[in-house]
Parts: sequence; structure tokens; C-alpha cells
Amino acid sequence: MNFLRRHGGEHMGLKMTAMIDVVFLLLVFFVTTTRFRIPEGELDAYLPEEGAPVKPIERKLPVDEIRITLRIASNAAGDSDIPPEVFLDGVRIGASVKSIPTMAQLYLKLKVLAADEEVREKVPVIIDPQETLAYRWVIDALNACRLAKFEKVHFAASRASAPPPGS
Repeated sequence: MNFLRRHGGEHMGLKMTAMIDVVFLLLVFFVTTTRFRIPEGELDAYLPEEGAPVKPIERKLPVDEIRITLRIASNAAGDSDIPPEVFLDGVRIGASVKSIPTMAQLYLKLKVLAADEEVREKVPVIIDPQETLAYRWVIDALNACRLAKFEKVHFAASRASAPPPGS
């Protein structure tokens, strides 16, 4: 038995043409399907070279932001059907009027704020729910903002993922 056969001068080698074609196709695929994300938290700001302005700038908008805070009611005891405590810019909604649901009162207050078209278009509304609150109440608050026709509605970052102050 002769296991060492002699190949009559035939050169054994890799056929690189097919491999180069495959690598080129992979390169084209990855280049065309890559989506570049815009870095978050990057603000394009240009500071004046001469320092702070001498006279304060007068704002035309009455508020910078509208913050809706949703907290689990103290009498809820794990029941997700009990409406949460709702605060609009730190003022509790729903405590004074018992016959109107809390989210309806929120909508009425937002509608008053949205009467000014510039506020409705430019002022962001930030919904800040408690982490363990049922999502249905967050969606109800979002719907109230949309019904009041606010254009910029955002959600606050959770406190668990927020960096510590001063870092």
C-alpha cells in the first residue's frame, strides 16, 4: 500500500478568488446595513467669547417645562385599579374634587395651559412616574397630554439608572 501518492507536478493551493468575492460581499453587506446612532446627551452649544450677557434675557414663555409626577396612592395597597396621586408642577391634583376622576382633572389643567399656542408647541411636558406604578396610569397621563395637543411629551429618566450628583 502506498499512502504517499505522488501527484505528477500538480500544485496544491487555495483558490483565493472565491474567498475574496465572499469577503467583498460581506464587506458590502455590513457597510450598507450599518446604522450609525446619534450620540445621546451631546448638546451642540456655543458659548459667547465675551462671557455672560450684561442684562438678563427676557423669556417670552412663562414656563420652562411642565412636569407631571405620578405616585402610587397611599391607600392603594398593591391594587393597580386605584388611581395614583398626580402632581402637576408639584401641586397635587384630585384632592379637592372627588366627583371628577384624577386623569380628567389633569386633562382639564393641561388644556388650560395649552390654550397658549406657543406653550403648547415649545414647552416640553415631562411625565415622571414612580417605578412600580401600573403602566395604564402612565398611558392615561400620556393620553391626557395628547388630547390637550401638547407636541413635546417626554418621560423622566428613572432614578435607578441616573448617575449620582456631581459625577
